Amino acid sequence: MENLEKYYTEVDRDLLLIAEEYKKELLRIKKDGTLSKDLEGVLELVNGIPETVRKSALLSMEQEKGEIDMMERLQEGRENIYCPYCKIKWKVKILKEAINTLHGWGYDFVECSGCKKQFPNMIPNNWKDRKNFFQFMLERYTTVGEDGLTDAEKSGDLEKAKEYIQGFKKSLNAFKKADAAAKDLIIKNEEAYRAREVLRDHFLSLKLSLGNWKNNTGLA
Repeated sequence: MENLEKYYTEVDRDLLLIAEEYKKELLRIKKDGTLSKDLEGVLELVNGIPETVRKSALLSMEQEKGEIDMMERLQEGRENIYCPYCKIKWKVKILKEAINTLHGWGYDFVECSGCKKQFPNMIPNNWKDRKNFFQFMLERYTTVGEDGLTDAEKSGDLEKAKEYIQGFKKSLNAFKKADAAAKDLIIKNEEAYRAREVLRDHFLSLKLSLGNWKNNTGLA
């Protein structure tokens, strides 16, 4: 089972502490038979705080796992590429990183584990540049030049060029979906955090006769 506490924020810890103190005092009042209807609602809200914090921690964990997965996929893609000498896909050793002076993309200089030859892998070594690279290549292969032809048509192998175009489109669609999913998760996480922050501040500002709970928590 995942240790969710490492994903707790200061707001989460405040909320859990507040919930614990409120619950103790509200249950004492309830036992005395003097718990009002309004305070019953507060007790219900307090009882739900641990689950609210847990769900928020799960969101943070999901976001972190998504980021780690993207980095692992990127690294795998950098280390397993087509060798122009062996004419097959090999695992390569990344020797150094460089910058494409024409486009500003980062790329790797690698050594093939098969033939041991060294060469540049011109596919960018980070997600942002890869997205721009595939967009550039798609436009390059499909844009009609002054001679009325596309690069695909001038390639000498139109069928192969069509395969490249489909590959570029597939990669761009994958980027689009991944970006949307990541953005959605970030927004959900930010909204959940703001909601917990408002809830904490709400409890801290409540003027209820609940003994000296503020002094007990040190949150006054």
